Amino acid sequence: MATAAAAVPCLLTPQGGGYFKSSPGKLNLNFQNVTGVTTLNTSLSKVEDWTTTPHSPVTATITATSVSFTVAAGRYYKVSLQCSQNPAFGSVAHLVEPCGQVATIIDITNVMPTLWIQA
Repeated sequence: MATAAAAVPCLLTPQGGGYFKSSPGKLNLNFQNVTGVTTLNTSLSKVEDWTTTPHSPVTATITATSVSFTVAAGRYYKVSLQCSQNPAFGSVAHLVEPCGQVATIIDITNVMPTLWIQA
């Protein structure tokens, strides 16, 4: 008898307007193309720790289709993404957590999304 896989918990709790509360842990966000193809610009996309000034870069794995980094308790992060879409008009992608929750929708009106994450 096969055992059902355990559900993957969501780390992010949406607060509205691109702001999220997060539990500590490894945050993985992946693109799910709805129409067309959306890719991340890996050289321009970045994750920064905004807890202190000056803001510091966070070690993150950024590929053409995903971004992941470790969220530490008590920290405040800015995730700046630069996306391209083909075709430019009509393409839509969702940026999702492994639990299935959509963090943001990428389309012609939102190809440079910024997520603010507080743990």
